[in-house]
Amino acid sequence: MADKIYRVLDANLSRALEGLRVLEDIARFILLNKKLSKQLKNLRHELAKLFKPLNRQMVGSRLRGKDPGAALDSLLTKQRASLEDLVAANAKRCEQALRVLEESSKHQEWKFAKRLEKIRYQIYQLEKELVTKLS
Repeated sequence: MADKIYRVLDANLSRALEGLRVLEDIARFILLNKKLSKQLKNLRHELAKLFKPLNRQMVGSRLRGKDPGAALDSLLTKQRASLEDLVAANAKRCEQALRVLEESSKHQEWKFAKRLEKIRYQIYQLEKELVTKLS
């Protein structure tokens, strides 16, 4: 069962980090907003650091080519008409992935579930700031 939990952690950590990178790049290169860019970068680095002790297990649990959901395509990913849509989609990606990481961490009694919850709430606020600045 541990390998399965590590697969869940690995997939959702990647999802959260990818979403944060997109948000960070929008803040940095489109909005030219140093403060937001730095906040997002710091969250991305903190998240990676939290899971670094589990990296070997997460990578070792990967089942290349056996993920039944890997080939699923969503129409929603093709319907991002604006930068606001792109921000919303990537913020939601982060928030949902962080929720899974948080719940999985509680299940395993790791000590960082509370910090994951706080990061998730920070992303809610950063999403609002990004959308406001893009409007």
